[in-house]
Amino acid sequence: MTFDLAIVGSGFGGALLAMVARRLGKSVLLLEQGSHPRFAIGESTSPLMNLLIEEIAHTYDLPRLLPLATYGAWKTHYPELGVGLKRGFTYYGMQPDEHLLVAASPGDACADTHWLRADVDHFLVKEALALGVVYYDNTPLTRHERLGGLWHLNEHTTHFLVDATGPGKLWSEDVGFDNYPKTEAFYSHFVGVKPAGLISGKLPYPPDTAASHYVFPGGWMWILPFDNGVTSAGFAVESWLADELELAGKRHGAWSRFLARFPAIQAQFCDAQPIEKWYYAPKLSYRAQNVVGDGYLRLPSAAGFIDPLYSTGMPLTLLGIQRIAALIKHDKLHSPELLAYYEAQTFAELDWVAEFIGANYASFADFPRFVDTTMFYFAAASFSELARRTGRSDLAKGYLLTKNVAFRANFHAWQQNKLSLTDAIAPWNAVGLADKSKNNLYGVDLEDVAKSAAKLEKTEAEMRKIIATADWAQC
Repeated sequence: MTFDLAIVGSGFGGALLAMVARRLGKSVLLLEQGSHPRFAIGESTSPLMNLLIEEIAHTYDLPRLLPLATYGAWKTHYPELGVGLKRGFTYYGMQPDEHLLVAASPGDACADTHWLRADVDHFLVKEALALGVVYYDNTPLTRHERLGGLWHLNEHTTHFLVDATGPGKLWSEDVGFDNYPKTEAFYSHFVGVKPAGLISGKLPYPPDTAASHYVFPGGWMWILPFDNGVTSAGFAVESWLADELELAGKRHGAWSRFLARFPAIQAQFCDAQPIEKWYYAPKLSYRAQNVVGDGYLRLPSAAGFIDPLYSTGMPLTLLGIQRIAALIKHDKLHSPELLAYYEAQTFAELDWVAEFIGANYASFADFPRFVDTTMFYFAAASFSELARRTGRSDLAKGYLLTKNVAFRANFHAWQQNKLSLTDAIAPWNAVGLADKSKNNLYGVDLEDVAKSAAKLEKTEAEMRKIIATADWAQC
């Protein structure tokens, strides 16, 4: 049998694209070198990512995806799948008073989630199988070549190939990102992690029911708790700090050496034990030389990866799936012009994310500067989310406003001290960010949203009506 489409790699992106392609009436082959369930990094969602899941579910008649978009629906419909509650983004510096909390939802029911990827990826593969996807696991590619207008993948043939394997696994070239620091990562899953307990008082959400982060000179750490008592944790650091921690040559004891540098983190992990093997990424970032070619393309996750900070990988992949789905729907997978446009979009978003996260690395040693840098992420992300929620998705130009020339120009002007932070983000600040009176504690204040209606090309009355009737505003 010759398939319309073959997808190599059955992680979250590959399995989801296979489901969409089947709904579009295509025969789909899904090949996997390993098997499920398995550990995978990329475990934290965001409001924009969950909106994209909802859009894909509605557009391509995949209703069983919908409960994955909010914590409350997940717990109701799929209690057997590992999940964690993510009410927002929590950040700590190295001094006692250094913190930043940014809420992502007004309550638990509509909150974001942490994905136990071993469970979720396996669930998505089974969903793909139920839709008629032909799936082979434990199947490394011993042959993949293009002959006579077809791809030959082992004993299978296909008209078109999608690389969903992850950075550099199917084609291994890496041209890197311009002016981006060399970074490495070390991580695992743990039990026995304590709450941080570093701040108290009137807070927008319990600080540990979040994606928690510590930032320090040379890198940062993530802590993602799941409901089953497991916590995902690890750190990403620049090469000079990785060398001091002896990650490359002496990984045994590297975690202890890391904790010894940071007493607050050490206190949180004093009784913690890893339940997975240690994972080490000697080169964290990756940028492919190309995204498309003769009869193939790559998902954004295979075209490049920057860093786990801000959980950018999964929404980038979902945007890629939406774009690929449009090509499939209109039988344009073999259009050179449209494939080139897909490549340009993919690289533009990857390069912008790399530039922005590179600026974060440069600010890690100065927590107030880091907080100010984050405001550009939260302004872009919340503006994009609200644009979609209010029927103005046309205002959200690319991931984190990649295509918005004014937004990026303002970011550069702020970096050069030519523009204040409040002025730089003002046209897109729809949620009351960069407000010193809030003491780095940002809850979901729908009054801020209502008063920012004009930024989303709505009247305040229109926005208040939307807020009064929207599920996302009432949970």
